[in-house]
Amino acid sequence: MFSEEYKNLLTIHYEKNPWSNGNNKNGVKFDLARFVLSTYNPKSIFDFGCGQNLFLNYVSYFNPRIETYGYDLGVPKYSEFGHKQYELLTSFDVLEHVETEYVDETLKRIESRFTKYAHLEIATTPAKKKFGDFNYSDVGPSFKNKNMHLTVKPSDWWLKKIKDNMPNSTIKKTYAETHGSTEVAVFVLKK
Repeated sequence: MFSEEYKNLLTIHYEKNPWSNGNNKNGVKFDLARFVLSTYNPKSIFDFGCGQNLFLNYVSYFNPRIETYGYDLGVPKYSEFGHKQYELLTSFDVLEHVETEYVDETLKRIESRFTKYAHLEIATTPAKKKFGDFNYSDVGPSFKNKNMHLTVKPSDWWLKKIKDNMPNSTIKKTYAETHGSTEVAVFVLKK
């Protein structure tokens, strides 16, 4: 789902900035947990791109009976993708960080991880930072000047990619949101 160079870069980024993954600015993860629980009422959740696992920690706080699993390539303790299926898959502002050439494979793999619903929120505008802004001496030259949102595409591009690569899912709803200065496309899928 990712190049080896990108995986190494994310590991370095996490080691040097451990709280950059999984931002909870203004209680966003708390609010997301309440929203997801009231909207989907899941028995289990797989969070793709969980960062520090804050969202799932809040889910467990609200309902400790819900089985949760978090995956994040850049956080070593959450870097095992696993194989088990969960009722709900969530991904908040993560898929735009996937290298464009790996988007198809990633969508196919995440479709295999949920049995009922997927809630995908994907930024469609550039991030405020580039990888080179962090001044890591070990950032590979192919990433140095790249925006941290590696796949900045409009919502209709993502819609086509989701339809083409997640054929066992039906898109139930799409809408746009703004998170600060970032435009986000939201896709709700059902199996």
